[in-house]
Amino acid sequence: MNSTPTLEAARNKRDLILFNHEANAGRQFINEASTVILRRLAISEASSEDLVDACKEAFIRPHDDRAFGTVFANLSRAGKIERAGYCQRRKGHSCSGGIIWRLK
Repeated sequence: MNSTPTLEAARNKRDLILFNHEANAGRQFINEASTVILRRLAISEASSEDLVDACKEAFIRPHDDRAFGTVFANLSRAGKIERAGYCQRRKGHSCSGGIIWRLK
């Protein structure tokens, strides 16, 4: 028996996790982080890690850093940002899979 979930099941699980992080982080965090990210991307494209660092430098810190994922997902779904490419991750031990974002 294959234990690998279908893409639909994986997306459903992702969406539930994002919903929970958004609920725990709160609307104020989402709005403030979104503002910082959009302002930073107005200057130039940037990696998720650089954008998260910009938020933290502005003292925008959630209960859990994974809550930033919901900010990126919301901005992307709203058509405000889009993926511009991929990069190696600084915080992921230089593994691949980092996302570079730009304004849409």
